[in-house]
Amino acid sequence: MNDIVTGDRVVCINATPMPNTHFGIGKYFNDWLVEGDRYTVREIFDNPEGIPPSVTLEEITNPVVFQPSLGYARESAYAITRFAKVPPVKAETFEFIESMLN
Repeated sequence: MNDIVTGDRVVCINATPMPNTHFGIGKYFNDWLVEGDRYTVREIFDNPEGIPPSVTLEEITNPVVFQPSLGYARESAYAITRFAKVPPVKAETFEFIESMLN
């Protein structure tokens, strides 16, 4: 599907809130994504068939809750399809620019 792996820098390409009302900020997510923001992949989870893999991020820690689609509790994660990998050269450039701004 994509070549994102743990430790990769990614950019959010889809921050559209989920249509399912039972998934909401506060219960499942401490914070929501910002389209265009960059994140670091902390962990990748395989999901049941029909559900894309999901990721946790270094920059956001969500609550551990029972996941009905999985049948067990784990940290709420974001669909991997919401992200694109930032090419290494661009990631280094971004980090350089970020360091110059701080």
